Amino acid sequence: MRSVTSISGSIFLAFIVFLTSNPVPAKGADPAGPEEAPGVVRISIVEGARDKCEKAFDPPVVTVPAGTTVEWINNDQATHTMVTAAGTDPCNMQPALPKDRVIDTELFPTRTFRKVFDKPGTYLYACHLPMHHMQGKIIVVP
Repeated sequence: MRSVTSISGSIFLAFIVFLTSNPVPAKGADPAGPEEAPGVVRISIVEGARDKCEKAFDPPVVTVPAGTTVEWINNDQATHTMVTAAGTDPCNMQPALPKDRVIDTELFPTRTFRKVFDKPGTYLYACHLPMHHMQGKIIVVP
């Protein structure tokens, strides 16, 4: 007869296996996934991005026509946030006010996030975790 402890351990292990095989998408993530798609521009969060300022994203600046989907993938081992930013110092960007945020998500390692940019303009974004100096830019043209 199995003890209650070993049954509880088995249930816990099964739960962990379920969670890791069915990950929760990033907040605001497009459920379409990372498969190749026309009209998608990809940006990578590079390994060791935390201290790379404007080199944390590859490419660091993209110019796209309105209506383009931009997809970020976190290739770092750390979780990062991506929030619309304001400021002039590329290594010390401040988050935009919540009402002005076009991008606002948390991205776990190996996960992706997609956003369609319909409105022309320049969008600065940054990771706003403490001691993470990262920023990128998206320029949307008509």
